[in-house]
Amino acid sequence: MTPSPRILLLVFLSLTAATASSADSLDRAFGEQQRIQNDAVRSQQRIDDLDDESRQMLDEYRAIQAELANLERYNHQMQRLVSAQTREVADLEQQGRELDETRRLVLPLMLDMLDALEAFIAADQPFLPDERRLRLQGLRELLDDPASDLAEKYRRLLEAYRIEADYAYHIEAYTGELRLNGQPITVDYLRLGRTGLYWISLDGRRAGVWDARHDRWHSLDAADLGDIEQALRVARKQAPPELLRLPLPTPEREQVREQEPES
Repeated sequence: MTPSPRILLLVFLSLTAATASSADSLDRAFGEQQRIQNDAVRSQQRIDDLDDESRQMLDEYRAIQAELANLERYNHQMQRLVSAQTREVADLEQQGRELDETRRLVLPLMLDMLDALEAFIAADQPFLPDERRLRLQGLRELLDDPASDLAEKYRRLLEAYRIEADYAYHIEAYTGELRLNGQPITVDYLRLGRTGLYWISLDGRRAGVWDARHDRWHSLDAADLGDIEQALRVARKQAPPELLRLPLPTPEREQVREQEPES
């Protein structure tokens, strides 16, 4: 029996409706799947972004930790430097106090040394009086100068002592002034270390010798003038060194000479 057209139409409509329904369901399924996939992609992107952010934060954290470690080492080194500088400042302050104390002790000692040197020169043979007086005057002014360095004061004082000590080992000739019978005359002086001090007039007619025991000059005989002249030539390097015969003060000469020149 052949189905009627109506039945075929109904079947066709049913099939068409079923097909449309299935297509809609499939579209919805595809759409849901696409949505899920999109959500998954977005979630993965967020995860990737969070992962990148986490790595960045971790790198920043590690960098900060490294910087903190460097700062700690730097601060530790600075503390050591500050401690060392503090100790150095304390040492310098202590040295300053000790230096002040040394100055308080050394400066009076140097003044005593200068006084002793001045007294020694006053009691010594009267040679180079101007030179030695100026040296003492310069030392006195140097020691009284608060701006002068303590080491320089001490060096100059020792130098003056050395110069005075060296006088004992040299023969020297120089020209100077002598007061003879109250009148100043120019004479040649001869210094034989600290053993003898002599003078002779420029015309070579008069001469004298210093008597340290009585702190005065004594005149010499005419026979002694030649020896004085020869010794002067040796002292001035005008003659080769030789054994010198020079007169010394004697008790007999002291008794004979009652009127003597004064220096």
